[in-house]
Amino acid sequence: MQDRSEMGDVSSPVVSTMSVNVLAAIAAKERRHIACTDIGSAFLNSDMSGEDVFMRLDRMMTDMLCGIDPSFREFVNSDGSIVVHLNKALYGCVRSSMLWYQTLTSFLVECGYVQNAYDPCVFNTIENDVQCTVFFHVDDLMITCVDESVIDHLNERLKARFGTVTTHHGTQHNYLGALFDFSEEGKVHISMPHLTEQLIEDSGVTTKADTPAATTLFDIDQSSPLVDAHAKKYFHSFVHRVMYLANRINGECLVACAFLASRVQCPTEQDMGKLKRLLSYLVANPSLRLTLQVGEEMGTVQYTDASYGVHADGKSHTGSSITLGKGSIHSRSVKQKINTKSSTEAELVGLSDEASRGLWCNLFLEKQGYKIPPLVQMQDNKSTITLGNKGCATAQRTRHINIRYFWITDYIDRGEMCLQYMPTESMIADGLTKPLQGAAFIRMRNLLLNSLHDAVDIDAMYTDAT
Repeated sequence: MQDRSEMGDVSSPVVSTMSVNVLAAIAAKERRHIACTDIGSAFLNSDMSGEDVFMRLDRMMTDMLCGIDPSFREFVNSDGSIVVHLNKALYGCVRSSMLWYQTLTSFLVECGYVQNAYDPCVFNTIENDVQCTVFFHVDDLMITCVDESVIDHLNERLKARFGTVTTHHGTQHNYLGALFDFSEEGKVHISMPHLTEQLIEDSGVTTKADTPAATTLFDIDQSSPLVDAHAKKYFHSFVHRVMYLANRINGECLVACAFLASRVQCPTEQDMGKLKRLLSYLVANPSLRLTLQVGEEMGTVQYTDASYGVHADGKSHTGSSITLGKGSIHSRSVKQKINTKSSTEAELVGLSDEASRGLWCNLFLEKQGYKIPPLVQMQDNKSTITLGNKGCATAQRTRHINIRYFWITDYIDRGEMCLQYMPTESMIADGLTKPLQGAAFIRMRNLLLNSLHDAVDIDAMYTDAT
């Protein structure tokens, strides 16, 4: 019954997926020890006594409360309920997440940790002459350090402050629903086996497909709309469930997910067929995993590509992949918001839209204490590279392009970004702009995931990590 409009900003940040991937890849490269820590009943450690939040307990909970402390009986109402004034941030209260975030971050600051300015849920400190990094999603923490005693010291302080704290050490960890496997030197393998298995089981799909989508993915036939309410709910639910998986592990599914997500408001029988094709691909490939590996010299490389005019309304499609060496720490596939007049303009719009994420990655790494070379932007269109380097139109056909798409030139001139040519056949992001087939798809997938489709006993590893 709480009125959010009276609360102001009650948002509570969580660590970004890209940050998790970056820090996991760095931990693998530097052979850091890893610990995953969970703080039990976390919200109840946050003080709410300065606010007036009241809650009515039903008859059963009132009896339990009075059984613990009989002095409450005089406040029981005629209907057997009781109204209490909360002193702690109970789960379900509007401000509880924010109060817990403030409690945890204040504790980390007291312990000497410093927040990364580019992710509010990443903290670092230097102890015993080595860096210890902590990042968290609500009450789930991952701690990395080459000196395991530093991790143990922090966990001891967490237990002293918050009481119920459980910690898992080792090379395999179940964190945020994903399995992080650090057992291979210099690499981290990331998978979501149980989520994938549950998704496949719930879908009821048993057929198999070699690729997530056919070449007709972007074709639209409005003649047979889905009218069954259950079918529409099924479509909406599974599009977003696969999107969640694709954003974290199966980046090769993103182009299909991006299109299907644009169809959830008015899906057709044709769209349902495309969703079943995507699910059939997962049935055929349930054990794929993302493998991240930092290069010998740490640096950010971003592959950005665009397919010109592939959508029914004439708009183009952008794909982007960011890596620190091998394996994509961030992949994205999205329909462009404006119409363009040429493939060169479509590539420039895609580059402008996506470059900010690569630049963010460099800034994040610098705040982690690393000396990072300029962001390398890979492009397969030489005309786009020329436009980006010059910062203005170079021919009559490109003079109409909005000046805002040339902001990347400022970063190039400052030496913070450089554009490099990459042939289309080697462009990782090509498969994020259109539905590739056959050998071209397999090659793109292997580059994107940095993982051959080999037989891996994911279930056994998941059990060990848990």
